[in-house]
Amino acid sequence: TGTSCPNHSRRPQSSRARAGLAYFAGEASLPGSVRASAWGRLSGGDAATAERRRLRTLSRGARQLLGLRTVLGRVPIDLIVLDEPWEGLDPDDARWLSATLEAKRDKGAAVVVSSHRLHDLAGLCDAYLLLHRGRAMLLPAAAVCDDGAITAAQLADTLERLRLGMSGPSRRS
Repeated sequence: TGTSCPNHSRRPQSSRARAGLAYFAGEASLPGSVRASAWGRLSGGDAATAERRRLRTLSRGARQLLGLRTVLGRVPIDLIVLDEPWEGLDPDDARWLSATLEAKRDKGAAVVVSSHRLHDLAGLCDAYLLLHRGRAMLLPAAAVCDDGAITAAQLADTLERLRLGMSGPSRRS
């Protein structure tokens, strides 16, 4: 009772910014009773919105986009961890997300993404962790395709080869 913590008076926003972590797991990461305008102000970036409705009343895509813009608007970001980030996004917002992740990666952020959407992962990753029936295989991008940019078809082919117990890079273009 008589002790004090020197960091105890820091606001959560300043602590989060120093950590350099951007984490978002979709709706599980968003408190439904909070107003969108309050949530969007957390990043101080481009997520700020005048929308006064509570998060739970927004469409799934609007919630997803607001959450992503909030966490990805933080500076600096050293590590980005996202779970199914493209779910619920319209095509324009999905392109924004892919371009944003590529830009953050190119600026040195580590990006860890869990997704079933192979077309969104294609070309984004330096390595792929593919899971099938409790078996995991970590593959550098060159093991998926050793002759250029990786396509969704090559990722699907590599996953199918894993299912069949085969190994080696994909040759499909």
